[in-house]
Amino acid sequence: MKYESVKINDFSVYGITAELTTSQTENSKIISRHWRKFNRHLRNKNLWQGKGWVKYGITKKVEDKYFYMAAIESNVTIASLEIDTINTGEFIRFQHVGSLERIKLTISDIYRNVIPVQGIKINSNRALVHYERYDYRFNWNDQNSIIDIYVPVDNRK
Repeated sequence: MKYESVKINDFSVYGITAELTTSQTENSKIISRHWRKFNRHLRNKNLWQGKGWVKYGITKKVEDKYFYMAAIESNVTIASLEIDTINTGEFIRFQHVGSLERIKLTISDIYRNVIPVQGIKINSNRALVHYERYDYRFNWNDQNSIIDIYVPVDNRK
């Protein structure tokens, strides 16, 4: 699996949020329905991004609950959507290659194998668990589809 350390400067995203469960199978269904709802909302509000489109799937943990936000980046307020910020920081950017249905296997591999084996330090108390970046390289069920997954690194000494 390809990965690299990157610094990200803060940016604002606008989207809608859904609460997740502790079941990866159920979460896959929730997230799939959530993306359909979000894409419908973008269409209904004429919020098309054009050829250079970028969308985000943001997983956060608040207290003991997990949430997933489907979002787009914007420099202007979009009144019909929630706002959130990805804060400046160090991240490890992993690359998922393959169909969307296999992304849960990639995410599992990141947290269960790559991070511990490579000794990557992450803050287990962080609110931002990770975010996915979808762009022109993403193509649902294509085996060559690419999604970038960003995990914040704990850079405290």
